Amino acid sequence: MVDGRTLIGWGHKPGPWFREALAKAAALEGEGAGEAEIRAAVDAIAARAHADTGFTGIVTEPTPRDDVPVAVIGSHDARTLEQLRRCTAYGSVVGAAICADGHLGYAQPVGGVVAYQRHVSVSGVGFDIACGNMAVRLDVPYAEIADRVPAILADIRAAVSFGVGRANGERVAHPVLDDDAAWEASGMADYRQKAAAQLGTVGSGNHY
Repeated sequence: MVDGRTLIGWGHKPGPWFREALAKAAALEGEGAGEAEIRAAVDAIAARAHADTGFTGIVTEPTPRDDVPVAVIGSHDARTLEQLRRCTAYGSVVGAAICADGHLGYAQPVGGVVAYQRHVSVSGVGFDIACGNMAVRLDVPYAEIADRVPAILADIRAAVSFGVGRANGERVAHPVLDDDAAWEASGMADYRQKAAAQLGTVGSGNHY
């Protein structure tokens, strides 16, 4: 029987597309298809899923580049700057920056930004995603809302959960929360309910 571990054994990374792939594999197994045919079908689903997202795979080898622009805001120690520069050697990086409060991190500087064209940095996202910052350009001039800023901020605080360990008052739906195979294969099933409760919250917001 083909399950999530089977797909991982075939070299695939868990993702929302696992559900479709496992359903297709089960249907083919029911029709008496062999492993080669099932793998071909799974590979086709994976290729389509990755093409839809623009994801091109996991990058593990550095590619030294000198053409990546790096914006440095404020003064930083040499190790922090070197860590940021090292991050630009992986994947499809198009730019990087280090903000005024930046400092040395685990794999990427805290307060650092690395922009990719076709990749996702697992370490960059994994360690510091809860800082709760997003810059959005609005189509409303500031002058039109200047007298309503306090009320707008109050509405945001009422709608978004702030604070360490807070649960979201309004559950957020996301395909990854429903992906049984991915959770089982990842070994992180014990954190599934915690993830569901906290998705959409800001956390402590320790960085601007």
